[in-house]
Amino acid sequence: EMTEFRRNVLETLRQPLEEGAIVIARAGARVRYPARFQLVAAMNPCPCGYHSASPGRCSCTPLQLKRYLSKVSGPLLDRISVFLPVMPVPPEQLAGGGMERSSEMMRERVAAAVAMQRKRYEGIPAARRNADLTLSAAKRFCAMETGAAELLAGAQKSLMFSARSRRNIVQVARTIADLAGSETIAADHMAEAVQYRVPRALDCP
Repeated sequence: EMTEFRRNVLETLRQPLEEGAIVIARAGARVRYPARFQLVAAMNPCPCGYHSASPGRCSCTPLQLKRYLSKVSGPLLDRISVFLPVMPVPPEQLAGGGMERSSEMMRERVAAAVAMQRKRYEGIPAARRNADLTLSAAKRFCAMETGAAELLAGAQKSLMFSARSRRNIVQVARTIADLAGSETIAADHMAEAVQYRVPRALDCP
């Protein structure tokens, strides 16, 4: 759980998340180690865990909540591309049928999307997947339909996204379009990417 780590420890993730490398500088020496990785992290909305999921059950004071959430800084959150709130599953849903999509079906979609990305970035240095795109490369390879571009502009204006967040949204939208087998980013792809950018279950610091 992210918030069980000290803030100064979490802050060390910022550089490798941004640059895919760790730079250690000492007197007379500077070493750069490759450190590209995929971060998957989880945290509760508050110390007791009930702040967002079960209104009225949370026993945390405002000060406890503020201290808990302040362990994860805004700049670190800005480097995370997808936020997915996980809410309690209703009993009737647990008693229902299986998943709408099987693991095999999802595997086929992901394999097809990976193949699209390999073909798209063939011959492009340091780019094998959408996450590797720089800001300039994203403009070249992430063609948007008019509705998608307008939706992104409106979201950035109303939600005050940083330039880094905007790039992350475009990269996620490009991946969603790849999963749908689309060469261009449509409005529904962009809407889903923007939705994943907003940590709705958290009162972010």
